[in-house]
Amino acid sequence: MEEGFHIIEKSSVKERDLPIFKKMSIVNWIKNIRNEGFNQFESYTVVGLEDLLEKISNPQDFSEKLRKILIDQSNYLVSTGNIFQFLIDNSIGVWEKNPTVKTASGEVIDLSAIFGELERKDVNWFYQQLNIQS
Repeated sequence: MEEGFHIIEKSSVKERDLPIFKKMSIVNWIKNIRNEGFNQFESYTVVGLEDLLEKISNPQDFSEKLRKILIDQSNYLVSTGNIFQFLIDNSIGVWEKNPTVKTASGEVIDLSAIFGELERKDVNWFYQQLNIQS
């Protein structure tokens, strides 16, 4: 895997025999980005994105705020050279060319609202470089 954000279905990780890296909750991942707390050139598996989107009152607003954090911290993120693998428990859908996840309540969340335009690596695997503006 190359450095950047990899959004992939959990079942695809098993099917492709991909590694699971140092696990981290989505909440701790956000804290580490804001506090610049990642070690260089490490790989992390981030869990709980769908759960968090389910529990907050306005997932679309949250997605926009998270995107702003990623943009504001883009220089830091690029300097880390990290791999962030986001495990998605459910299936990743595609709506108008954008990858989406569906929360348990049925709300569809466009992942490009968080990560920008994502490149499709495989059927259930999407990628974005660490500088989401480029």
